[in-house]
Amino acid sequence: EAALAAADFAPGLQRTFGFQKLAWYDGPTWQRIRQRARDRMRPAPAAPSIFASDVDPRAVAQCRRNAAAAGIPAWIDIGEADVLERPAPGPSGLLIANPPYGVRLDDEAGLAAFYPKLGDALKQRFAGWTACLLTGDARLPKLIGLKPSRRTPLYNGAIECRLFRFEIVAGRPQRAAREGTAVRQ
Repeated sequence: EAALAAADFAPGLQRTFGFQKLAWYDGPTWQRIRQRARDRMRPAPAAPSIFASDVDPRAVAQCRRNAAAAGIPAWIDIGEADVLERPAPGPSGLLIANPPYGVRLDDEAGLAAFYPKLGDALKQRFAGWTACLLTGDARLPKLIGLKPSRRTPLYNGAIECRLFRFEIVAGRPQRAAREGTAVRQ
């Protein structure tokens, strides 16, 4: 979806709609609207601007199939990688992840060990980035060791979740003694 938005690819551009069978449907007007949407689409970039990864090769293969079916594979660099080891693809950006939170995958002890490692990996490799993590367990992000700048309630199906936003900075933010402002070491 991010690649479709980056390409300015209008939702539903490649499908038909039920209203096209109604008596009042104006085919020529609809075709002009669709053509304007096609004309607005951006060409594929020389290099991908979106990077996707997963440790599961099946998820990576499915992501590649989905990108191809959507007509935007050139916008996405898709690879098999562990978030704990993956280097940042650039000096800044937005990382969005849905790490395990115990509903379908992993156990509590494994998750309690994973989240501090995730925080360390973000601090070490993604300084200058914003990270947004979706979780159905509000306790787990506390284990990351970062303070969220925002918490947004969302649902993942029937599971009540939160999208936590973290601004990743290099070093450890500290309070300046006199000014009361944050400085980086």
